[in-house]
Amino acid sequence: MPGVWPPTDRSLWHALTLYGVDWISPGGSVLHGDTVAFAAIPVTQTLMEEFFRDLQRHSRAIRGVFGPTGDTRFIPYRRNPDTEQLSYDSDQWPEVMPAFHYQTVHVDPMDRAWVLRHDAGGGDSPYDVFDRQGRLVLRLVADGDRRVAGFGAESVYVVAFNDVDQAFLERYSLPGN
Repeated sequence: MPGVWPPTDRSLWHALTLYGVDWISPGGSVLHGDTVAFAAIPVTQTLMEEFFRDLQRHSRAIRGVFGPTGDTRFIPYRRNPDTEQLSYDSDQWPEVMPAFHYQTVHVDPMDRAWVLRHDAGGGDSPYDVFDRQGRLVLRLVADGDRRVAGFGAESVYVVAFNDVDQAFLERYSLPGN
């Protein structure tokens, strides 16, 4: 994943009832981090909608279809192309959400891995931050629908979405700096 990981390392995560960050060196040695327990969050309609909204934001969830008049329409993924109604029933969903979000884990200038977690209400953006030894060192909650986009030397850049899905870039001081 260019631009995300330091060029000599990568992390692996475990998504059972415990999860953690393992750092793997270029030579193949593995530093196993702490395992962190997490409360199971049942999959709800709100979380399904959040999942597909995130996919749509990354342009992986739009498909072109031909309308009744033969013109191309773009329908969000998981909508019936004829009725344009949501159609989540065609998917198989687990009973609970995994420990962490499917989006990219970012590594900050202090070599800490930022792992986006799921929020039971689907409204906030909780992050677990692990140090280079795989220890959980911070738990942060960004209010509302926010995603870490990257880091500066002393800053974290966050994309915030409003209720009509407009994106705004925000800059905050890097915690622990």
